[in-house]
Amino acid sequence: MNVNRSVKDLNYPEYAGIKKPVRLDLSLNENQFVSQKVLQHIRKLESKIGYYQLAQDSELILKIAKKFKINKNQILLTEGCDGALHHIAESFLGENDRVVIPIPTFGRYEFHTKIMGAKPIFINFTNFPFEFDLNKIKRQCLSKRVKLIFLCNPNNPTGHHIKTKIIDEFLQGLRSTIVVIDEALADYLGDTSISLVNKYQNLIVTRSFSKFYGLAGLRIGYLISNARLIKQIAKTISPFALTSLSIEAAKAVLDDKRFIDLNYQKFKESLDYLKNNLKLNFPNLLYWTNSSTSTILICASNFKRNLYSALLKNGILTVPGKDFRGLEKQNCVRISIQDLSRMEKLIDTLKSIFNIRN
Repeated sequence: MNVNRSVKDLNYPEYAGIKKPVRLDLSLNENQFVSQKVLQHIRKLESKIGYYQLAQDSELILKIAKKFKINKNQILLTEGCDGALHHIAESFLGENDRVVIPIPTFGRYEFHTKIMGAKPIFINFTNFPFEFDLNKIKRQCLSKRVKLIFLCNPNNPTGHHIKTKIIDEFLQGLRSTIVVIDEALADYLGDTSISLVNKYQNLIVTRSFSKFYGLAGLRIGYLISNARLIKQIAKTISPFALTSLSIEAAKAVLDDKRFIDLNYQKFKESLDYLKNNLKLNFPNLLYWTNSSTSTILICASNFKRNLYSALLKNGILTVPGKDFRGLEKQNCVRISIQDLSRMEKLIDTLKSIFNIRN
């Protein structure tokens, strides 16, 4: 049986497939704090389970449009943020098209590029703290006739955030390149590039309900762009791509202001605790990226043991640096910022690994 060459030649490490019995799982960016309004709303939906729900739900689209003050014809609902990336690649990429991917970053950009037969151009930022230089990225785009660029903001795995003002400057002069800004982690910040979609006709922003909003298991996200690109991408999306439960849950969580405020407070408390305790207990032993969101990279360049293995031996699952292109030789792990009790367990375990007593 003949296999599509793009699939046959694909070699892609999927860290999401790594699951082991552990006492603490910090590997995936999951939010265990779930909106009570969502749970209450879902319990009332038994009558809808036997019916199809059209993916492009007008009520949910209108809620998103009002939230960001854009037109409803600039929004497409998708199967999570990853679904948005898939539909973008399917719409615009073909054999041998060039796609810029700054690294280290989310591995799914490489996957979606290769599955379409396009060619990734990796721009390396592999010196700690692994922040992107947009001027270098822009030069590569202009010199190599690039069809599309994937830019994760805030970046996964580092958590670094590039402000909208800087993104605006970056987009100037890139009119012939489609720029996809993945904002799956942006809800923790309040800053977004969505305000630029009317200014730049080549800009697409992808968003998710999986992270901040705690709906990872329901697989729902969306993308925002200008009406012309939206119309093109919409051709690739099945009218039955989303479930009634995911659509209704997204509506409910957007209306739950109490959950949104409390969720942010819990996240900020956990992130501040982690950063403060890393600084207090591990000077010159551990290095970490200045994350502003729910993903952070912790490195132990002078540690003789493998940090990922040491944590796993103590029952804590993280994502090793080797699972990210460009970090294969770095002794580092990516962790998900979760509730305060889990962050306390992480710090206590690190103290034990490094024999720190206080």
